[in-house]
Amino acid sequence: MSLKSIFDMVKAVVTNKYVIITFVGIALYISFINYIIHYKKRSPIKKAKLKKAIAAVQETPAPAPAPAPENAEASE
Repeated sequence: MSLKSIFDMVKAVVTNKYVIITFVGIALYISFINYIIHYKKRSPIKKAKLKKAIAAVQETPAPAPAPAPENAEASE
């Protein structure tokens, strides 16, 4: 077999519609499985802690403003 006939055969296989459809299907399947493996559902415990933290921040009063510094030149 010559190199040209090998390239023609590879081109015929790669451009075949069944090969392309199979490749796309396998890629989508792997992507879906990867999504399922890495999916993390948020636990309700974290939501409760978040609500408590927000409530604590809302209940704390704002700090009192700092008193104005006295003018050092006026006292001399």
